[in-house]
Amino acid sequence: MSLDAAGLEQPVKGGDLIRVLSIVPRFSNAVTLRGNVANPGHYSWRAGMRICDLIPDPNILLTRKYWQTSNAIVRDTTDYVRSAKDATNVDAGEIRNEVKISAPAINWEYAVVQRLDPVDLSSRLIPFSLRGAIIEKHETDNVELQAGDIVTIFSQRDVAVPQSQQTKLVRVEGEVRAPGIYRAEENETLAALIQRAGGLTKDAYLYGTQFTRESARIEQQDSLDQLTKLLESQIQQKAVNDSNANPSDSQAITARVAEQKMLVAQLKATQATGRVVLPIHPRDGSLASLPAVILEDKDTIIIPPRNATVSVIGAVYTQSSFLYRMGSKVSDYVRAAGNGTQSADMHHVMLIRANGSMIGKKQGFSVFDSDFQSLGVLPGDMIIIPTKLQSGAFGKALRDWTQITAQLAISAASLAVISR
Repeated sequence: MSLDAAGLEQPVKGGDLIRVLSIVPRFSNAVTLRGNVANPGHYSWRAGMRICDLIPDPNILLTRKYWQTSNAIVRDTTDYVRSAKDATNVDAGEIRNEVKISAPAINWEYAVVQRLDPVDLSSRLIPFSLRGAIIEKHETDNVELQAGDIVTIFSQRDVAVPQSQQTKLVRVEGEVRAPGIYRAEENETLAALIQRAGGLTKDAYLYGTQFTRESARIEQQDSLDQLTKLLESQIQQKAVNDSNANPSDSQAITARVAEQKMLVAQLKATQATGRVVLPIHPRDGSLASLPAVILEDKDTIIIPPRNATVSVIGAVYTQSSFLYRMGSKVSDYVRAAGNGTQSADMHHVMLIRANGSMIGKKQGFSVFDSDFQSLGVLPGDMIIIPTKLQSGAFGKALRDWTQITAQLAISAASLAVISR
């Protein structure tokens, strides 16, 4: 029954049931635009309409988030500071001066039209190049639209694109002639970008280059988190086993577990830096000696000046940095720091090179012997003397964790905390 005038006059009887159906939310003269666009929604369709008619201006592809972020960076807004990555304890001015991509870059190589087949009601996908349709005006990409079509625009975050198509901003600092933030070109290498930044200054210490990568930091942190969870589980299980086997030693077991948990808490607090060790010879000073690393977005390159000091930290009487003396050995700097304390584990001393690599037990020096003592030290190196841990297999596992932490390129400050 139709609810027109005649229908409303229809007589009803007791027991009749009147049911009013909702309108089907169907549209027949519109197309839908969604995804990485400023104003997703339904747009009026007309015969002969094409992609370039739906998106006549590339600015339509700039999302609202892009403009919100762009507007926020010139204001001292709490919301912007909170939204910035790792903003805790970071000055608002530093965040506002940070150069980064305000919103995910557009995927110019792929977009898609989703179309409903009127016969079997199946969905058909018609992919096209957004660049070809909007910028280059290719007829094949400028798809003719039909009523009911759904056009989806993707960002590079929605669908991972080849590295060569990614927008990559790389920070170059330190001893280069034009430090700054650069957009890396397709397949551009570490050496090529440093050359574009003016090349090295006369004070550059290429061996000490700090090259950090976000993808490496995520992997390192994930490995560290998994190892920390494993150690927590082992500590708990061993405490239960020891208590069951030696109930009379409960006080000693409790004290030992507390010490172990303190170490785990320190490991939890450490953060991977994402540093990638570059295979450079200490005497190399030419960009040609750098490996042909293809740059990624958020890479950071810091070329330090030649460091005239060597640091000794951990269980020594005087933690300090000492002037580098050509020809000096590990033993010379340990002696200058007053040697190890009573709690020092002199069998597992570590030498962290200025390039981020580590020499220690895993490099063949199982004890603090004459071979290790006679190792030559380079400018910017760091010598770490860890504290003694309880003996046995579990103590060895804890000690190995400290070495694993070092190999994950954790910051020197964090290593100093663990070694105390």
